[in-house]
Amino acid sequence: MHDSQHTSMPWVLFLLNSQMFAVSAESVLEMAVMPKAYALPESPDYVRGVINLRDQVIPLIDLRARMGMQTLAAELEALKDVLEERKQDHIDWIAELKRCVDAKCNFELTTNPHQCAFGRWYDKYVANSQTLSFYLKKFDEPHRRIHAVALEAKAHQDAGRMDAAQAVVKRAQDHELQEMIRLFAGFGEVLQETSREIALILSVNGIRVAASVDAVESVGRLADFEKIGLGGEADLPAHTGFVTMVAKRTDKGGIVQILNTARILEVAA
Repeated sequence: MHDSQHTSMPWVLFLLNSQMFAVSAESVLEMAVMPKAYALPESPDYVRGVINLRDQVIPLIDLRARMGMQTLAAELEALKDVLEERKQDHIDWIAELKRCVDAKCNFELTTNPHQCAFGRWYDKYVANSQTLSFYLKKFDEPHRRIHAVALEAKAHQDAGRMDAAQAVVKRAQDHELQEMIRLFAGFGEVLQETSREIALILSVNGIRVAASVDAVESVGRLADFEKIGLGGEADLPAHTGFVTMVAKRTDKGGIVQILNTARILEVAA
């Protein structure tokens, strides 16, 4: 549905859970890096509390939780847990390699860095920032080398050079593994640093509320508006009624889901 009023007005585009959403720029008073929130007793789970923005106390809605999504805090915590497990995998992997070399038995775990649990996760994971992407690339070399150690040790074993096989495993324990452990330890800090939420200060009918978003993409125009339920590309999940329309970006292309700002702010009514 083409609507000249909608296409002529600017929209604030932002990310939630890797999906693109928009609200009218007219309803956005300002945007701020998320300040400290102070909890309110007996409030809904999607209300984090209040923030103090230049001596104005404003209720803060967790927009992910409001729309039935996993919160960013929970997502980051789950990701940290996954990486902690992947760190332990490699500690156990080296321990099993050492056991097999000492016992002169076959090592059965994968020697392919793309086939271990971390490698499969790493190959699919899309970082949310260049800083995080750059940090993750530091895993490439030590991760490749640590898996290559098993092949190197086996070559020494097959040639009867048991001392040499044990030596390469010891080297991997002292160097490659320790480098991997340091990288895993630092990942959580970099992840937290690069996942700073933005507070959109919204106002509709005199009600002022802060809404948390993962990141603000841009402020711009949209086109080709369609109401939810008209079929085709407009047939997207309506997030329990918070999305009323979809549109297309005029810059990079792609579908944007238009939020019903008044529905979001009902909590403050």
